[in-house]
Amino acid sequence: MAYRYQVFLIRGVDSSPWTVPSGYNPNDSRISTVGGGGGGRGSSGAAQSGGGGGGGYSAVRNQVLSATVDFAIGLGGAGGDTTPTSGANGGDTCFGATTLGGGGIIVGAEGGKGSTGTAGGAGGAAGTGVGITKFSGGRGGNNDDLNSAHAGGGGAAGPAGNGASGGDPSNDVGGSGGGGNGGGGAGSPGGADGGQGGVAEDGTAGGAGGVGGAGAAGSHGSGGGGGDSDSNGGNGGNGVEFDSTHGSGGGGGGASTIGGAPAGGTGGNYGGGGGGGGNGGDGADGLIIIEWNDPPRPPRMAINQRTA
Repeated sequence: MAYRYQVFLIRGVDSSPWTVPSGYNPNDSRISTVGGGGGGRGSSGAAQSGGGGGGGYSAVRNQVLSATVDFAIGLGGAGGDTTPTSGANGGDTCFGATTLGGGGIIVGAEGGKGSTGTAGGAGGAAGTGVGITKFSGGRGGNNDDLNSAHAGGGGAAGPAGNGASGGDPSNDVGGSGGGGNGGGGAGSPGGADGGQGGVAEDGTAGGAGGVGGAGAAGSHGSGGGGGDSDSNGGNGGNGVEFDSTHGSGGGGGGASTIGGAPAGGTGGNYGGGGGGGGNGGDGADGLIIIEWNDPPRPPRMAINQRTA
């Protein structure tokens, strides 16, 4: 369903509380939240890393609001470095309060978890979110084969469904693709070359896996492609479910690390998880979307209609 009016609350641009416009119509509205994406793990040399999880999605409809509303937008988790270092967790996104457990919370989505080792970070869980419509973010890819490739990040959940998981590397050098956004497809495992990113919810193909080089970036919320031959993973695509620049993001592709420190792809805006790498990719910040339509107009009286 398309809405005539849209307001996007973005981290670093908008500050709490939000002042509700006089024309807001609670009888035909939707408020959506996307949690921040988790960061991919970083590791040195040919060590292995999992991908960060994508942020969850929660929404409510036809919500009456007070004059001002507190909110918090989840920060994307930073990717780890070559120390090795775990990826940081993505932050929760909340509307009506500044924490998911806060009094007055109206709707909120959990952030994805950062990868702490070879296992991917969990996606933001629908069960932890607050709302009527709730979906989970995709998990980051797991690197159980202990090879020089790294796993892709998970896609963020969106209004079309759960985020898709990042690809799990096979026993070879190509990094895995990042997961597609909510309602999309999982990232492909890397092999002799990088794995392709997962398809977006609108059918847009994921970024191509690298062949002797870096993976390609995703688009429309598809996942980034995995890197090959000591190269970076592609960035996750920015989502477009709400308009041409706002939606749930795809996961970043995993890097291929033979001896250097290439980076995992960053998660796509908004809420995509970062890919694993020598330096893990950063997760993307969360997002709040408030949408509404005008109230219906009263029927027009015919010019010759008499009143009682």
